[in-house]
Amino acid sequence: VDVMSATEQENFIGLFKAMGDGDGAKAARHLMLFSKNQPYADEAAFKDYLGHLFETKCRGYGTGVVVGEVLQGVLEGLRRHRVKVDAQYATSVVNLLCVESVAAALDPSFNLLDESETLLKAHSILGRNVLSIVVTVIAPAQAFWRRLHHLWSCVDTHTPVA
Repeated sequence: VDVMSATEQENFIGLFKAMGDGDGAKAARHLMLFSKNQPYADEAAFKDYLGHLFETKCRGYGTGVVVGEVLQGVLEGLRRHRVKVDAQYATSVVNLLCVESVAAALDPSFNLLDESETLLKAHSILGRNVLSIVVTVIAPAQAFWRRLHHLWSCVDTHTPVA
Protein backbone atom coordinates (compact mmCIF):
# COMPACT_ATOMS: atom_id res chain seq x y z
CA VAL A 1 0.00 0.00 0.00
CA ASP A 2 1.39 3.35 -1.04
CA VAL A 3 0.77 6.31 1.26
CA MET A 4 0.13 9.78 -0.13
CA SER A 5 2.61 12.52 0.67
CA ALA A 6 1.38 15.63 2.49
CA THR A 7 1.18 17.48 -0.84
CA GLU A 8 -0.77 14.65 -2.47
CA GLN A 9 -3.16 14.57 0.49
CA GLU A 10 -3.74 18.32 0.21
CA ASN A 11 -4.47 18.04 -3.53
CA PHE A 12 -6.90 15.16 -3.02
CA ILE A 13 -8.65 16.85 -0.10
CA GLY A 14 -8.69 20.04 -2.17
CA LEU A 15 -10.65 18.22 -4.88
CA PHE A 16 -13.18 17.03 -2.30
CA LYS A 17 -13.45 20.55 -0.81
CA ALA A 18 -14.04 21.94 -4.32
CA MET A 19 -16.88 19.43 -4.70
CA GLY A 20 -18.33 20.66 -1.41
CA ASP A 21 -18.10 24.24 -2.65
CA GLY A 22 -19.55 23.32 -6.05
CA ASP A 23 -16.48 24.95 -7.63
CA GLY A 24 -15.46 23.29 -10.90
CA ALA A 25 -12.58 25.72 -11.52
CA LYS A 26 -11.03 24.92 -8.13
CA ALA A 27 -11.53 21.20 -8.77
CA ALA A 28 -9.75 21.56 -12.12
CA ARG A 29 -6.79 23.31 -10.45
CA HIS A 30 -6.40 20.45 -7.96
CA LEU A 31 -6.84 17.78 -10.61
CA MET A 32 -4.15 19.36 -12.79
CA LEU A 33 -1.80 18.81 -9.83
CA PHE A 34 -2.58 15.08 -9.76
CA SER A 35 0.52 14.68 -11.91
CA LYS A 36 3.58 16.94 -11.95
CA ASN A 37 3.93 16.55 -15.70
CA GLN A 38 0.97 17.52 -17.93
CA PRO A 39 2.52 17.76 -21.42
CA TYR A 40 -0.63 16.95 -23.42
CA ALA A 41 -3.40 18.34 -21.21
CA ASP A 42 -5.81 20.90 -22.62
CA GLU A 43 -6.11 22.79 -19.35
CA ALA A 44 -8.56 25.45 -20.58
CA ALA A 45 -10.95 22.93 -22.12
CA PHE A 46 -10.69 20.74 -19.01
CA LYS A 47 -11.54 23.71 -16.77
CA ASP A 48 -14.57 24.53 -18.96
CA TYR A 49 -15.65 20.88 -18.92
CA LEU A 50 -15.50 20.72 -15.11
CA GLY A 51 -17.32 24.05 -14.84
CA HIS A 52 -20.22 22.58 -16.82
CA LEU A 53 -20.07 19.26 -14.94
CA PHE A 54 -20.25 21.03 -11.59
CA GLU A 55 -23.11 23.28 -12.73
CA THR A 56 -25.19 20.21 -13.53
CA LYS A 57 -24.04 17.51 -11.09
CA CYS A 58 -22.09 19.09 -8.24
CA ARG A 59 -23.58 22.23 -6.76
CA GLY A 60 -22.04 21.69 -3.32
CA TYR A 61 -23.01 20.62 0.15
CA GLY A 62 -26.70 20.03 0.78
CA THR A 63 -27.65 19.71 -2.88
CA GLY A 64 -27.80 15.92 -3.11
CA VAL A 65 -24.45 15.49 -4.84
CA VAL A 66 -23.79 11.87 -5.79
CA VAL A 67 -20.01 11.68 -5.47
CA GLY A 68 -19.80 8.61 -7.73
CA GLU A 69 -21.58 10.38 -10.59
CA VAL A 70 -19.34 13.42 -10.23
CA LEU A 71 -16.18 11.33 -10.14
CA GLN A 72 -17.31 9.37 -13.20
CA GLY A 73 -17.73 12.70 -14.98
CA VAL A 74 -14.33 13.83 -13.72
CA LEU A 75 -12.72 10.63 -15.01
CA GLU A 76 -14.33 11.19 -18.41
CA GLY A 77 -12.98 14.77 -18.44
CA LEU A 78 -9.50 13.57 -17.50
CA ARG A 79 -9.54 11.12 -20.40
CA ARG A 80 -11.10 13.50 -22.91
CA HIS A 81 -8.70 16.37 -22.14
CA ARG A 82 -5.60 14.19 -21.66
CA VAL A 83 -4.99 15.14 -18.04
CA LYS A 84 -2.56 12.72 -16.41
CA VAL A 85 -3.20 11.27 -12.96
CA ASP A 86 -0.49 9.60 -10.87
CA ALA A 87 -1.17 6.15 -9.39
CA GLN A 88 -1.73 7.33 -5.80
CA TYR A 89 -4.54 9.62 -6.92
CA ALA A 90 -6.11 7.04 -9.22
CA THR A 91 -6.16 4.50 -6.39
CA SER A 92 -7.71 7.04 -4.02
CA VAL A 93 -10.44 7.93 -6.53
CA VAL A 94 -11.29 4.25 -7.01
CA ASN A 95 -11.31 3.74 -3.23
CA LEU A 96 -13.64 6.71 -2.82
CA LEU A 97 -15.99 5.24 -5.43
CA CYS A 98 -15.98 1.95 -3.50
CA VAL A 99 -16.70 3.67 -0.17
CA GLU A 100 -19.64 5.56 -1.64
CA SER A 101 -21.00 2.41 -3.27
CA VAL A 102 -20.87 0.44 -0.02
CA ALA A 103 -22.40 3.34 1.93
CA ALA A 104 -25.25 3.65 -0.58
CA ALA A 105 -25.93 -0.09 -0.38
CA LEU A 106 -26.10 0.06 3.43
CA ASP A 107 -28.07 3.31 3.67
CA PRO A 108 -29.44 4.88 0.47
CA SER A 109 -30.02 8.18 2.28
CA PHE A 110 -26.32 8.52 3.22
CA ASN A 111 -24.56 11.31 1.34
CA LEU A 112 -20.77 11.05 1.46
CA LEU A 113 -20.13 14.70 0.59
CA ASP A 114 -22.63 16.10 3.08
CA GLU A 115 -21.37 13.81 5.84
CA SER A 116 -17.80 14.98 5.15
CA GLU A 117 -18.64 18.68 5.38
CA THR A 118 -17.67 19.16 9.04
CA LEU A 119 -14.30 17.45 8.64
CA LEU A 120 -13.50 19.26 5.41
CA LYS A 121 -14.36 22.64 6.91
CA ALA A 122 -12.39 21.80 10.06
CA HIS A 123 -9.45 20.88 7.80
CA SER A 124 -9.71 24.31 6.14
CA ILE A 125 -9.75 26.10 9.49
CA LEU A 126 -7.35 24.01 11.57
CA GLY A 127 -5.05 22.52 8.97
CA ARG A 128 -4.00 18.90 8.62
CA ASN A 129 -1.73 18.64 11.69
CA VAL A 130 -4.06 20.25 14.24
CA LEU A 131 -7.09 18.38 12.87
CA SER A 132 -5.20 15.11 13.22
CA ILE A 133 -4.56 15.83 16.91
CA VAL A 134 -8.18 16.88 17.50
CA VAL A 135 -9.55 13.74 15.86
CA THR A 136 -7.13 11.56 17.83
CA VAL A 137 -8.41 13.09 21.08
CA ILE A 138 -12.12 13.20 20.17
CA ALA A 139 -12.54 9.76 18.57
CA PRO A 140 -12.06 7.71 21.76
CA ALA A 141 -14.38 10.03 23.69
CA GLN A 142 -17.01 9.75 20.99
CA ALA A 143 -16.76 5.95 21.04
CA PHE A 144 -17.14 6.02 24.84
CA TRP A 145 -20.31 8.16 24.63
CA ARG A 146 -21.79 5.92 21.93
CA ARG A 147 -21.16 2.86 24.09
CA LEU A 148 -22.63 4.60 27.15
CA HIS A 149 -25.72 5.57 25.13
CA HIS A 150 -26.09 1.94 23.99
CA LEU A 151 -25.83 0.67 27.56
CA TRP A 152 -28.38 3.24 28.73
CA SER A 153 -30.77 2.16 25.95
CA CYS A 154 -30.43 -1.47 27.04
CA VAL A 155 -31.17 -0.58 30.65
CA ASP A 156 -34.11 1.56 29.58
CA THR A 157 -35.68 -1.20 27.46
CA HIS A 158 -34.65 -4.08 29.75
CA THR A 159 -32.75 -5.83 26.95
CA PRO A 160 -29.51 -7.75 27.49
CA VAL A 161 -26.34 -5.74 26.89
CA ALA A 162 -24.46 -6.94 23.81
